[in-house]
Amino acid sequence: DAMGHTRIGRLRRSMKWKEVVLSFCAGASFDKLAGDILQAAKDNLNEQNLTQDAAYQKSVYLLVQMGIGAQSKNFIEHMHSIGIDLSANPSVQELIGKVSEAIDDAAWKEHNVKTDLGEFAKLGLVNAITHVAHLECDVKQQMPGMPPLPGLSVFNTFGKRVNLAEMNRVFIARTMGHALNYYMAKFIPQLTGHADRVLSLHELNDSYNALYQHCYETGQVVKEISGDWLALHQYHLKDMSDSTIRKHANHMVTKMIDALILGVD
Repeated sequence: DAMGHTRIGRLRRSMKWKEVVLSFCAGASFDKLAGDILQAAKDNLNEQNLTQDAAYQKSVYLLVQMGIGAQSKNFIEHMHSIGIDLSANPSVQELIGKVSEAIDDAAWKEHNVKTDLGEFAKLGLVNAITHVAHLECDVKQQMPGMPPLPGLSVFNTFGKRVNLAEMNRVFIARTMGHALNYYMAKFIPQLTGHADRVLSLHELNDSYNALYQHCYETGQVVKEISGDWLALHQYHLKDMSDSTIRKHANHMVTKMIDALILGVD
């Protein structure tokens, strides 16, 4: 599998992982905490749990299918074929609403329960769609005050290698950012007596931004993997099986955690 041999190497990151974690701890000097949080993520986000999480898998499936739909030159028809019924001229918000509903339906159907990871993945997919849609509108916007591009013309760009790779990056960065924040929320209350100052909303917002930025910078490794992978499948995304997409879904998390662990120090 070509995806499995991508080297992580040194990623350019504006903050070390320890610094990101400690920004949440109001000055607590617990270096061990940074490693404990990543180990908890690695233990819980293992291949079995990822594979069994219907909402997470559905999110990645829809991400890939949007690329297939764009490359098919008939985005609406393709999305209809996988159960996403869009209007003749769908907006970005309509697409977001429909894919979010499909992810929720997958969660209830398979497990009768919504998982935290599934919710994080749904938010990650929404962020990925919004991010690339805005990028495309910014590129195409010729003059200030011009009306925004129709949703469909934006969706048809999702099949570009650069856009789909960027969507993968934003998706996994947001998903892992939410997940790591979840694990921090479990560990930080245990620092009683060491983290004795309540963070202001401004400080907390800065910490959240630092966490996402760290995950986005780390997500460069997923963007490179996705770009290489999509190059192999370019214009043949429709030939990919469900198992191939599932492998990609699991691989993104594994690579992110490995890259985050390398960035502890």
